[in-house]
Amino acid sequence: MEGDREHYNAMFAFIETHDLADSANYAYVQTQMDVEQFADYEIFEIFYANTDWPGNNIAFWRPRTANARWRWIVYDTDFGLGLEAGWGHNTLAHALEPDGPHWPNPPHSTLILRKLLENESFKFSFINRYADHLNSSLHPSRTIGMMQELAGGIEEEIPRHMERWEWPVENWSDHLGIITNFLENRPWICRVHIRNEFDLSDTLGLSLDIEPIGSGRIDLTAVSVDSTWHGTYFLDVPITLTAVPAPGYAFREWSDPTLPDSAAVVISPSGNYAVTARFEEAGPPPDTLVAINEINYNSADAFDPDDWVELLNSGSAAVDLSGWMFKDEQDDHVFTIPDGTILPAEGYLVLVRDPAAFSMHFPNADPILGPLGFGFDGGGELLRLFTPEGDLWDFVEYDDAPPWPEEPDGEGPTLELIDPRLDNALPQSWAASVGHGTPGELNSMASTEDVSGEGNAQLTLGLQQPIPNPLRTQTKISFSLDRRCSVRVSILDVTGRRVTLLAAGEFPAGIHNLHWPGCNDAGRMVSAGLYLIRMDAEGFSDSQKLLLLR
Repeated sequence: MEGDREHYNAMFAFIETHDLADSANYAYVQTQMDVEQFADYEIFEIFYANTDWPGNNIAFWRPRTANARWRWIVYDTDFGLGLEAGWGHNTLAHALEPDGPHWPNPPHSTLILRKLLENESFKFSFINRYADHLNSSLHPSRTIGMMQELAGGIEEEIPRHMERWEWPVENWSDHLGIITNFLENRPWICRVHIRNEFDLSDTLGLSLDIEPIGSGRIDLTAVSVDSTWHGTYFLDVPITLTAVPAPGYAFREWSDPTLPDSAAVVISPSGNYAVTARFEEAGPPPDTLVAINEINYNSADAFDPDDWVELLNSGSAAVDLSGWMFKDEQDDHVFTIPDGTILPAEGYLVLVRDPAAFSMHFPNADPILGPLGFGFDGGGELLRLFTPEGDLWDFVEYDDAPPWPEEPDGEGPTLELIDPRLDNALPQSWAASVGHGTPGELNSMASTEDVSGEGNAQLTLGLQQPIPNPLRTQTKISFSLDRRCSVRVSILDVTGRRVTLLAAGEFPAGIHNLHWPGCNDAGRMVSAGLYLIRMDAEGFSDSQKLLLLR
């Protein structure tokens, strides 16, 4: 519809001519297409029993940017849910037919899924992902309710519709019956198809629980469980379970003593299996103040250590950065911080694009991690830091033109944060460094004055963007004061009712940080949804929207 298919054709040719059982080949394909999204796409089309597919009604897209990946779009599924094929149709075999040979499933339309399933890792993930959806999003208790809700929304129009086209009004109720019958029976026959296609011996019942309730969750391949839960899975297919603690808790152990102490385990039950993830109170979280503190995005020709960024922990406690992710404005550009990376209080960590070039110019800088695998744009770019859960923690969108300092664009200096207590999203909080920057050390332009002093021109009265937003566990809420004054900060729901009071009292000028773990005044976790942060300060008010995910 727009652009061309050259990149897609090259990817397709690679998939067609290479053995994806080879982990290196499979890893390359993962850089060309979003294999998890493709698996979801195939699973839902197969579940619908859409027989006007996959040789027809397909749409795929990719942004024309470096490292972007192909994704697929579900549309035109009106042959599904029993209209064309019954609930027993083996659409999995239909989607894997190697020699259709014509419409609706010619060989080219089934090749990608067939080739991906050569890889054992993808095969196990695909089977467990399908099982997760059959146990949750595609379970009759959900799908039939959705169908009834949608039908109820147009029911009063149906008699006029049928009259217009001279159809018997009974067709409406007959078709609702077909859909209901399809949704009731489809899951169990899909499990039969999975067993037959992958030569699996039988199914098993998996029961999961959390102890104590509200202390955490268990993540599977495509679903998260935060209370007592039962699902159907398959023998001969390993299942990965990951225990994720709620704010204020830490993972303690699994109820099965044969499992390792790790929060992430792989189980291979020989029959029905039950396990509980046990958590324990971990006390209040430390004041986590990790932020982007220095950026080198376009070195001088005579001094080129390549691109690097410095993180600073200005808090009072060490922070475990295992699994944190650093990205630029492209989601496919991601550097994952290795396990065991601890950033001490007032400590620095430098992420570098080219470790050899960096160390040649800064031999004493420590610690450093790299290579990043991507560089920064000399004309300005968005740099982002994410928690292991994928929540945005900190970001800086720098530029090479005023009000940002211009010298870091090729003249030698770096971008340095003047003081870690300033909002690093604001250009006035940054300065060009003296020399070529100070990776792993105090910034050369660090303020020697008290930025919290009365009437400081760097500070403005108001709320800053909460980080992360959306949040799953907790978010940092910061507000700045240009003078000493009385402040009240609250969390409100969308009706304007107070959920909790975060702060109330007199505060000095400066930047102040609060944390909200998604609880109300009684300490109970609140439901997912949109909330409002409201700040009131002596006749001044400000607000920020905040999205809570569960």
